[in-house]
Amino acid sequence: MSASKSRATSSFAQSEKSSLLRFFSLYTAMVVLLVGILSIFYYQSRAKLKLSNAKAQLEKYAYIQTKRLKVLHHFFPEQNRYPRDPRFTSAIYDIEETKIFSLLKDTSVDLNRQIGFTKKGYIHFIKKLDEFYLGTRYLILETKDDKEWRRDAIKKITIFGGSTLLALLAFGIYLAKLFLRPMRDAMMLLDRFIKDTTHELNTPLSAILANIETMDKDAMVQKNRKRLERIAIAAKTVSVLYKDLTFITLEQQK
Repeated sequence: MSASKSRATSSFAQSEKSSLLRFFSLYTAMVVLLVGILSIFYYQSRAKLKLSNAKAQLEKYAYIQTKRLKVLHHFFPEQNRYPRDPRFTSAIYDIEETKIFSLLKDTSVDLNRQIGFTKKGYIHFIKKLDEFYLGTRYLILETKDDKEWRRDAIKKITIFGGSTLLALLAFGIYLAKLFLRPMRDAMMLLDRFIKDTTHELNTPLSAILANIETMDKDAMVQKNRKRLERIAIAAKTVSVLYKDLTFITLEQQK
């Protein structure tokens, strides 16, 4: 009996914790997913901005390098030194995508992509030449990616993403409590009803039991005596129920 009473007193607390845990777990997963998606979009936008700026600069370098190739083409073979520039390295490929000459530090060249990052931390820019100076169809320019934009993007994602995540989680706790308030109010209403009912049940129950004890059973016929015994058993059953309700109320108050 005491075990069932203890389970009765803790059932609401367990139900509340379980509901809160399910709601908060789902909310946390959605928040983490949202912040993660926004962080990825922000990182990709920074990468595109970096490539856009690099493309504008490398297009100017490509124009300069093309002029140098033109001069080398007209004075070849008297002049046969490939033009170099401290701001970038370059390579030339023919129409069959075969390397003619290269100064690239990262030789993994994708001629189908105009500009992009390489695995070794460089930026490659591909320019198709209309005039085949020295047989060149593709001019590849290479610059070092300083990765400053990466560090800045990760720093901002960590600061703003972490702050947003914490704020949304705090708001989620508030929502969870707001979500459980109707359940808590309903349980409090039920608890008050049980207390009031228990209090009102005590007086008539005590009167019934007291009158049963004072009745002269020897003066009754057998039929009425059995009826009185059934009434006494029913009254004692209600008395046990009253004691259980009283015990639950005291446990909740503790």
